[in-house]
Amino acid sequence: MSSREYLYAGIYYPNEKEVLSKYVNDSVSLYKNKKVNYPFAIVAPTTDYSSARRAFGMSYSQLLDEKYDTAIIISPIHKIAFDGIALADFDSYTTPLGSSLVDREANEIIVSCDKEFITYNNDYHSREHSVELQLPFIQSILGFNTKIVPIIMGKTNTKFTIMLAKALSTLLSKSEDKKILIVVAMNLSTGVPLPKLVEKDNKFVEVFSKLNIDHFSEQLSIGTIEAFGSGGLIAVLRLINDLSLDKIKILDLSNSSVFGEDNNKVNGYVSIAIDR
Repeated sequence: MSSREYLYAGIYYPNEKEVLSKYVNDSVSLYKNKKVNYPFAIVAPTTDYSSARRAFGMSYSQLLDEKYDTAIIISPIHKIAFDGIALADFDSYTTPLGSSLVDREANEIIVSCDKEFITYNNDYHSREHSVELQLPFIQSILGFNTKIVPIIMGKTNTKFTIMLAKALSTLLSKSEDKKILIVVAMNLSTGVPLPKLVEKDNKFVEVFSKLNIDHFSEQLSIGTIEAFGSGGLIAVLRLINDLSLDKIKILDLSNSSVFGEDNNKVNGYVSIAIDR
């Protein structure tokens, strides 16, 4: 079996099993928010655990006492953007807590939706950390029976968000016997002074709350609002629009200044849950 071994333990999150397990459990306990009923999707950060504990805890506390067959993790790419959507041709992903199996059947359904732009590419997955950062929470809260589908979006544009939304819709229609969760890895404003961050992130909430996909995308493109990893969220918005789901809850806005002293280079995070 091929495995994508963990690379970022000790860099972005604890590398000792007991410490990592305690961090996850304490985070969801400390920042537990009122649950929605059976989350269909959540948005969680893609960053160092030390600066985003509140955001991780808020998002993943929504999964307490839930069970899913498969968790789809939609990640941005931190290196060079590419045209397309990359799936992982691995059998499993590891963290210091253990291994999560990849849902090969779900992978094949998604890849079959577009042979040109939806492809397997382990090189992107080997270097990108966003999927790996979600796994300790998924493993601790949902357990190792939940399989995963890691997805990396190369570029955030209308073409690829529509493509991914359609592929996910196809997967859902062909997997009615499975309970599927979608996790979007996304940050808000990055490296800006605290007052500017508060202004921009509050604007994000204002624009996002209108649930107008075209307006939301436009405001992101012109820089009125900022969200790294927004392609995954836009794809999910397109998907839930087709599914007539509208129970979307912004759980919390938080930022790295809470856990650090540099208020001139602050990163923002949002926790979101979408009810099935």
